[in-house]
Amino acid sequence: MENISRKVFLSQLIKLGAVVGLSANASFGTGTNNDSEFFKKVVLSNNEEVAKLLQILSTDITEIKRRFGFDLANLAAAFTEPSSRYYQQKEIISAMHKIATFLVKSQNEDGTLDIGNLASPPDTAFILEPLCSAAIILKKVANPALDSVKNLLKTFVLKAGEGLRLGGIHTPNHRWVVSAALARIYELFPDKKYATRIDQWLSEGVFMDKDGHYLERSQIYAEVSDRALITVARIMNKPQLFAFVRKNLNTTYFYL
Repeated sequence: MENISRKVFLSQLIKLGAVVGLSANASFGTGTNNDSEFFKKVVLSNNEEVAKLLQILSTDITEIKRRFGFDLANLAAAFTEPSSRYYQQKEIISAMHKIATFLVKSQNEDGTLDIGNLASPPDTAFILEPLCSAAIILKKVANPALDSVKNLLKTFVLKAGEGLRLGGIHTPNHRWVVSAALARIYELFPDKKYATRIDQWLSEGVFMDKDGHYLERSQIYAEVSDRALITVARIMNKPQLFAFVRKNLNTTYFYL
């Protein structure tokens, strides 16, 4: 069980690593040797994930999947991290281009995607958040070979942003999922219209009972809401949202 748990743990860290860009300057904990070893393991684990992705992407993409956002973020992290096996490798650019091209091709006229639910703003938002993280990572890299990927991402993100800004939701937690994606877009392409839409969703209020449960009373959805509210609080300078996250995490700790 120990090996299985560690494997699952590291696979989840890949998502974290992609979001922070696996930068050599990334800080984990206090900067001790243990932290350095930990970072090396994250990079190695990401290398393994990217190797699998390259094999999968060697064939045609035929179906839109929510994980494409994380896949592209993992690839971007591998491409930009100097200690990665795939640092500045052309095959990574080709893989990112393939995903980005398919995403643009799969967009509806309103900018949304059909993932489970048809023309769904929240399902599109789930792809957008890690995808925007990848775009932020790549934006800092001055490499002409990346221009096509960057342009595809810009096309997809801006069009999807309109779908999220004008579209609706299915469940209560989707307010915050959409808001987090809009915050990520705002971080890339600052425009007041995204901030305005986030404020409109927040004006409905974040429901939380006295015990720290969100409306759906689900630990799964609570994790989604916590991550989304943290993103909005950080990017849009709304520290008051952290209070909801802390209260829910205290409740989660009680259950554990």
